[in-house]
Amino acid sequence: MRPVAAAIESYTIKDTDNIVYQYNFQDMLDSYNRNGLLWEDFDTRMMRAGVYTVYDDKSLLYVDFAALLTAYNSGMDVMDYTESADAKELTMPEVLKQITTGQDGKLTFRDILRSGDIVSAINNASSASEMRQLIVIGTEKLSLDLTDFNALNTYGKNQVGKIVMESRPEGGYENGEAIKLVIEDAISNALTMQQEAVKTINDASTKEGMLTALTSAGNLLEVDVTRVTKLVPEAKETFITIMLEGRPYATAEAIKVAYISALQSVEMTRVITYVDYDYNLTYAIN
Repeated sequence: MRPVAAAIESYTIKDTDNIVYQYNFQDMLDSYNRNGLLWEDFDTRMMRAGVYTVYDDKSLLYVDFAALLTAYNSGMDVMDYTESADAKELTMPEVLKQITTGQDGKLTFRDILRSGDIVSAINNASSASEMRQLIVIGTEKLSLDLTDFNALNTYGKNQVGKIVMESRPEGGYENGEAIKLVIEDAISNALTMQQEAVKTINDASTKEGMLTALTSAGNLLEVDVTRVTKLVPEAKETFITIMLEGRPYATAEAIKVAYISALQSVEMTRVITYVDYDYNLTYAIN
């Protein structure tokens, strides 16, 4: 006999941004009765992307909602299906975006671990971007100091996630301490590379040297070097001059901002040349 407390605990929606949003069923029901923002948000996403899974608090499974509907339409009780051996479980990402209503009545979005266990989550992460999220989420549980991590640009942070992924043993990390050591080493390496890239730009003293420095450090600094190569010679020279005069740059972000600003200034420039011809208007028209 099913326990009285057994119930569908939450619904998830995999939206068009490929993020899985989770809603507590009771919270949604309360919001629906009050015509609140949580229900409105759920309804909007549901109409756009459909319900992805439901979470059963007895079977502890994220059950495919489409399969659940099929079973229900064939006459099977919802709870009987979600708690049966036939329940179709979907593979879920380790990081879910939980949406709740705050005390001020506004929506709050919080990254949560599906498993609740940071070691398990990191061992099951399927991408570098997901690993990067887990590093942030697991700060407290892993006793991490993310001061240097937060100093990295997006490229550097993604590189940290990639290193932690690639360094993961075949059987997974043994414990949080093993993960912490790899993360700290990855952050140190990424920060060193980023600082060296900034130094390379600051050390460039000629136009040729600046162009070479930007080309070699483009990825690390998150700048699109191909845009520079498409500039006409006059605009390219002006761009390089602006970058040289902006030195020294304190951070990779400062270089990126200056780079984009300099590009926009020369890309928007239009050179208009006037030439005097020894012809009158009548002659030109004819």
